[in-house]
Amino acid sequence: MYDIGLYINTRISDDKLKYDLLKKPWQPHTSYNFPVVSKRKLKFQLSWITRFSWLVYSIKLEGAFCKMCVLFSNETSGKGSSVKVGALVNKPFNNWKNALECFTTQSNADYHKLSTLRADEFVQIIENKTFDIATQVDSFKKAQVIENRLKLIPIIETIIFCGRQELAMRGHDDSGPIFNCEKDNNDGNFRALLRYRALSGDLTLKSNLMNSSGKSVYISPIIQNEIIQICGSLIQKDIVLKVNQSKFFTILADETNDISRIEQMSLCVRYIDNGFIREDFLEFVPIYDASGKGMAYTIIREIGKLGLKMETLIGQGYDGASAMSGLYNGVQIPHALYVHCAAHSLNLAIGKSCTIPEIRNCIGSVSTIINFFRKSPMRSEVLKECIKKHIPSTQQSTLIKMCETRWVDRHESMLRFKDLYEVIAYALHNLENNHNTETSQLAFQLSKTHRSSQFIIALYIIEKLFAFTLPLCNVLQKVNSDLSECCENVENCIQVLSSIRINADEEFQTLFLEVKKKN
Repeated sequence: MYDIGLYINTRISDDKLKYDLLKKPWQPHTSYNFPVVSKRKLKFQLSWITRFSWLVYSIKLEGAFCKMCVLFSNETSGKGSSVKVGALVNKPFNNWKNALECFTTQSNADYHKLSTLRADEFVQIIENKTFDIATQVDSFKKAQVIENRLKLIPIIETIIFCGRQELAMRGHDDSGPIFNCEKDNNDGNFRALLRYRALSGDLTLKSNLMNSSGKSVYISPIIQNEIIQICGSLIQKDIVLKVNQSKFFTILADETNDISRIEQMSLCVRYIDNGFIREDFLEFVPIYDASGKGMAYTIIREIGKLGLKMETLIGQGYDGASAMSGLYNGVQIPHALYVHCAAHSLNLAIGKSCTIPEIRNCIGSVSTIINFFRKSPMRSEVLKECIKKHIPSTQQSTLIKMCETRWVDRHESMLRFKDLYEVIAYALHNLENNHNTETSQLAFQLSKTHRSSQFIIALYIIEKLFAFTLPLCNVLQKVNSDLSECCENVENCIQVLSSIRINADEEFQTLFLEVKKKN
């Protein structure tokens, strides 16, 4: 029996009980004899329950109650009210003389209306007709998360696209509304791609860019950098996972200064992935202690921070500087095999061998002539015109800048210079009569050097020898090359160069005839 009088001034936490008290309260039978109150022998009328749907009678307390207010009302009679609710809520009502007047007042009371609203919402929730507030808030939050993710997807895809294509993202001015960009203002590849994508049918992106407030568009430089950092972190974690699955790896490190003059160390790993050798970049690490001990500590610390297993480190590759390669005070970790970069060793060997004055002077002269043309648009244009006039079939239109540090990489510059040798002679001759004094003087001096037999013969010798060392350097830098293959290629190169040295007279005679024939 659900007598409401048993639960007044009680907080009911059982939703089923509360639902039953609302829907199935105790109802007196038509033959029930209600107790008489006062001398006028007045008593509760059963018709009142039909007239007022919220009205119930308590057999225990022998009085009337509002079931809505007993279960859902506050302690006061309304918002901001200091009047305590009493009869019909916190105590039974049995003043039958004023019953109809009191019941009517109760029906019109604000706190009663609020309790009724709460009761109706409660019933709808229990009967699965709606969701409670917590569920509604949670659903709204989920919908908002989904909407925000949909906004971010095209932005992230555009940033990844710029990264894959190596496109600079920023422009001269990448602030303000994205669709109000002036035609003469370059606001960068990132914003231009977003604008193009939005205007090409991406309605979600277009709505976000046009309707969102300035702080919720997600295209600011700060957001761009955060997304780039997240992408980098995900790539890094994927590489670390593959390295740990491969069971062993080699760490590769080299230090250098960046454009802001901060010394940094680049960390790479070499490992086996699905039967193939891979080399992947991990990160740049600022260096504050350039000693062997300091850099060794930095490498060990970063290996641990990245989650790489130190016990599976079997190899390490650094340059030949004593701070890196020193056995006692260098970076070398005792339990891992240290290997000097083979391509770098080749580069050092070639650089050391090019001490013959004629060879050294030829390389310096080639570099000077290349810079002479590249530093002036006017001189470059004269060279282009000569190329079009004398070698119209070629696709080459300029000289390649000589690498300052890597001797092996100078082969392409030397080869291009040799192919354009005659055209360069014409261009220098034309510039000897230029109105600019500096240009004419330099052109005259370089032309004399360019036409000398000593320079020409040295140029042909360098081009021939570099033709053997460049392929070897490329092989030594291949990701999938192994030690036996590298040793075999080195042996082959040594044999060819040794054969040329043994037959030096015949080789020089052949080369001299070639020079004489073409010049």
